[in-house]
Parts: sequence; C-alpha cells; structure tokens
Amino acid sequence: MDRTGRIRDLAEAIATRRWVSCAELVYKILYGLPASELLPLTTEQILRLLPSFEKRWQGVSWPRQIVEDSGRWIRESGRSIPDSPLRETIAEAGFVFCLDALLLAASYPDNRSVLTSSCACALRELVGVAVQLRAEREGFEGELVAECQGCGAAPKPKSAPNADSPVELARSIEWQKVLDSIVARNLADYPEQEWDGGQFERDLSLWKEHAELLIVPDSAIA
Repeated sequence: MDRTGRIRDLAEAIATRRWVSCAELVYKILYGLPASELLPLTTEQILRLLPSFEKRWQGVSWPRQIVEDSGRWIRESGRSIPDSPLRETIAEAGFVFCLDALLLAASYPDNRSVLTSSCACALRELVGVAVQLRAEREGFEGELVAECQGCGAAPKPKSAPNADSPVELARSIEWQKVLDSIVARNLADYPEQEWDGGQFERDLSLWKEHAELLIVPDSAIA
C-alpha cells in the first residue's frame, strides 16, 4: 500500500476510534521520509503544547531552546535534559519524554529506524499529553486514569468504549490534529521506496518489540 493509502487508513482509524492502530499507521506513513520533513512535523506538534508547560514552569527556558534549535542543543549538551523542574504530573513527564524523543531523532537523522520510531513515538505520546491537559482543564482525570495511563493509544477495553465520553472525544480531536498536520505537509507526495531484504518490515517489527517507544542506536538497524 502506498503512503496515500496509509493516510486514508489513519483517517478511517481515527473516525472509527481504533486508537491502537493509529501509532503504527503513523509509523508507516513516516517511514522513509527525510529528517527535513519529520523533525519539523514533530516540532510543530510539540510547539502546540509548549505554552501550557511554560505557564507551569515560569522562567524555565530549556524546553523552548530544545524545540526551536535541537541541533544547537545537541552540540552543546548532547541528549541530556535538565532534571529541573520536577515532572509532577503525567502530562509533564510525558511532555519531557517527547522532548527526549525529538533529541534522539535529531541526533540520528540518517538512521531510518531511529528517526522514524522516535518521531512516531513522540507524536503518539503527544496525543496522550494533550488528552491529559484536556482532562485537567475539563475535569475528567478520574475517567482517564481509570482507563489507562493517559497514553495516546489506549489499551483494548473490556467492553465497547462510550463514543461520547470526554476521553474518546479528546483522543479523536488530538489524533485528528496529527493527521491534519501530515496532510498539510503533503507527505503523500513523497514516492514510496522499495527496501532491500525487507528492511521496512524489520524496522517496524523492532519498534513493536520496543513497545512502540524509543529505540537507542545500539539496537537500531542502520
């Protein structure tokens, strides 16, 4: 299936609220795209949430420094992230994790496995962070915590989810924003590539083995 078809599948997954499929579909859409596309896409979604954390962390400038010039941050500090301020909420911990994912992607722009998995992971977790922020603002934290830990891709429920619940509505809104950004960047226009020896399948399988989280270079397929 080509990238256009995968984007269409992501739209369908969002419309039918099949959250466990969204992250993998995003990975498939992003795979093989250059860092010049993936890093700005990821940065755009982080910037959308950054003001919420700047309000919490008055006077803390390093998150914006990372987002606005990750290359400079890496040259000066590597991938290290300050311990302060403390990550006191799930949303705060998740947001800092996304900054770490961005730095990992920016550190290995020519490694398809690291680049794609880092950006896909960041987008997935940013959905979860955005849902957490909505839950805090709108007062449905209890429903969210009872269901899962706020992740963008919720676990399969024991029964059919309530389509009108605030959690479901929030996830729908946030995944749609990711899709809209992908579409706005015309990523479907990039030609598909054939990878020798099933490299795409190996990279995707490796990411799944890492629970769709970050893959450090030592374990990545070059």
